[in-house]
Amino acid sequence: MLQKIQINLSNITLYGYLEINDFTKKIISKFPLESDIQFWGDEIYFPISIYENPSENLREVVNKGDIAYWPPGNAFCIFWGPTPMSKKEEIRPASPVKVIGYMDSDPTSLSQFSNGEKINIKVVN
Repeated sequence: MLQKIQINLSNITLYGYLEINDFTKKIISKFPLESDIQFWGDEIYFPISIYENPSENLREVVNKGDIAYWPPGNAFCIFWGPTPMSKKEEIRPASPVKVIGYMDSDPTSLSQFSNGEKINIKVVN
């Protein structure tokens, strides 16, 4: 089962889906949320008030458009290309992440933004 989400930054609206499970229900319960984005290569991330340390199904390499939770930073992440840890064209987070969903829109448009810009995420019914 999937939950559609809407992601707004400045003048763009993107959509994604989160897999529904006990962990993502905790994240969804925080929506709508607003935060300041940070970049790490072709990844944006921002802290969310979920303090979990999931140990199962963590991934060291992700796919373009993956939405993930990064345990060390208690952060929500969206990936679309190489990061400083990547080797060649792979997409490698700073440390393993729990993939919780995927983008339904092209995430490369996130490249036009800068650190500190506001992101808003909400559930789409």
